[in-house]
Amino acid sequence: MAVNTNNLYRQVNINLFEGGRFIEADAHLVREEELCIFINETYISTLVCSPGADRELALGFLLSEAVLCQDSDIKSVNCSPGRIDIVTSEPLAENHFDQGYCELHKKSFIILEKALFNRSALSSVQFPASHLLSLIYELDNRAQTFKITGGVHSAALADSREMLVRYEDIGRHNAVDKAFGYAFIKRIPLFDKCLVLSGRISNEILAKAAQNGIPFILSRSAPTLQAVQWAEQLGITMVGFARGSRFNVYTHPERISI
Repeated sequence: MAVNTNNLYRQVNINLFEGGRFIEADAHLVREEELCIFINETYISTLVCSPGADRELALGFLLSEAVLCQDSDIKSVNCSPGRIDIVTSEPLAENHFDQGYCELHKKSFIILEKALFNRSALSSVQFPASHLLSLIYELDNRAQTFKITGGVHSAALADSREMLVRYEDIGRHNAVDKAFGYAFIKRIPLFDKCLVLSGRISNEILAKAAQNGIPFILSRSAPTLQAVQWAEQLGITMVGFARGSRFNVYTHPERISI
């Protein structure tokens, strides 16, 4: 699935200092906007994000934060500028959003602990090493907004044959949520899919993957130590620094074939 980048950035005039003097030049800057999420007319949270895919972002965010689940009965999703209204058949148990970073960071640990306690046998799907490298190459090659602006992250979902969907966003968490929201809308099962990333694999990213049942994470960047430790316990394969013809395997290499 291609991402329409036309609305993600704008060209502006700048003064460029080069060769000991100022010259007039053009620059491309990424846009950011706020998206307010409401469920059953109750305010949930405000996300700062790149324009577009609001429906995917909101649903993916709510799934990743365990507000909704894969079996949630959603009656309607209505999008308007800066706002998305979701109506569910069942009321929410509680409103625990619009929190600061520390509280959301703490919640990622709660999600990880819950995933560890409730985990069932994850898929034994295998990804050829050559396919992993081709996925990273494709992620980089299609990251047009990043090439133009340098200001966005990419996230994609792939199976053992091809990349299924890809998003760019100013927030790496947002890009991941958009991919998961797309899978939810299209009813794509995730038990045998790979999450492909341009950015760092932190606990928050790992928690989103665990919450959505992803068995494999691939990134061109590094993971954190805690993310690796949790991935080992959760049975999730984690691959980082995938660039060119090499990558690092941090956990569960049995899902990689040569």
